[in-house]
Amino acid sequence: MNFSSSGMAPAPVEGRHDSSGRMTVLVVDDSPAVLALLRGFLAREGYEVLVATNGVEALKRMSEASPDLVVMDVMMPELDGLETVRRIREQSVGHPWIPVIFVSALDTEDDAVRALDAGGDDFIAKPVNLAILRAKMRSMARVAALQRELRHQAAALRSAQEEEAAEQELAQDLIANIVLREGVNDPVLEWSVLPSQRFSGDVVAAARAPDGALYALLADATGHGLTASVSLIPALQVFYGMAKKGLPVPEIVSEMNARLKDLMPAGRCIAAVLLRLSPDSLSGEAWNGGMPPLFLLDGEGRARSALVSRHLPLGIASQHQFDATTQPFAGERGGTLAVFSDGVLEAAGESSGAFGTDRALAAIRGVAPGSRMASLRAALTAHLGVATRVDDASALLVRLG
Repeated sequence: MNFSSSGMAPAPVEGRHDSSGRMTVLVVDDSPAVLALLRGFLAREGYEVLVATNGVEALKRMSEASPDLVVMDVMMPELDGLETVRRIREQSVGHPWIPVIFVSALDTEDDAVRALDAGGDDFIAKPVNLAILRAKMRSMARVAALQRELRHQAAALRSAQEEEAAEQELAQDLIANIVLREGVNDPVLEWSVLPSQRFSGDVVAAARAPDGALYALLADATGHGLTASVSLIPALQVFYGMAKKGLPVPEIVSEMNARLKDLMPAGRCIAAVLLRLSPDSLSGEAWNGGMPPLFLLDGEGRARSALVSRHLPLGIASQHQFDATTQPFAGERGGTLAVFSDGVLEAAGESSGAFGTDRALAAIRGVAPGSRMASLRAALTAHLGVATRVDDASALLVRLG
């Protein structure tokens, strides 16, 4: 077999990324002379070269070594090059593409078309011009190198995504352990938190004091997602630690403000309603900083009074400026304390405006205890329609008496 060469000096292969510094080429030809010549030429060009003498052997080499490139003769015994490449393509579905250059003594246009239709990427007629082979190999090497780089990037992205998912799962478990204490299952409470993202910046917390008084908190942190959720942790730690001791509400909110003021970055704060329901379950006091009103409802679910916000959210005012004054309330047996985050009241449907206080109260009016939160959520969902919630939505109902 005759080969021609331009006599050009070998040059390094571009885009090589494996640990040995060389890309791997599988050369398949039934002629020992051709194999020896191509193997020597490609080795001088900087490739790691594997050889096979027929299609069956080539398929075995493919499964063993996963070469980056293939140089394939067409006419071979046992299994010719066209059928071999067809099987390579069938077996590599879902795997990285391996460029194939056919080399054949059959040099008609129809031969080239059949080779490309079989899954080849390029075609060289024999006798092979080594300068042309060099150029075609470099072109295919760039494709293979780009594929390899893309695979590395995809693997790095998957690894980063898996790491992020693991971190988020850890954060979610940590926050859940802090938030979901036994107190929120108190039989006089109904509550709901609907996050707009995986993590909620709204939270409901509750605890019973030694004297039987109930402390309850509905808080709404600045922002959404994980950062908002994490910022709630210091406030919750203070709340649970002090409420379970039955400490006064002004003392609790003062300590929460001091902790948040010390830890929170500028621009971050937490709007909150913190209430204490006395052991008689009919009266108590509440502190409202930056939240919608706390409504006092009668036994029929009608609003009798509202405790509006008189204070800044937690984490804004310095301690000497912080106002911890509470508002007293007294209800009736069968009545309810109701508070909604602005994510509920400001939730807007496509054409129906904000959900609003009237709709929120109407959704729970006349509904039996235990079913009111489900009724509220159904009304909110119907109001939104296909519109997307852009804020966390939360609500807290406390049954009196």
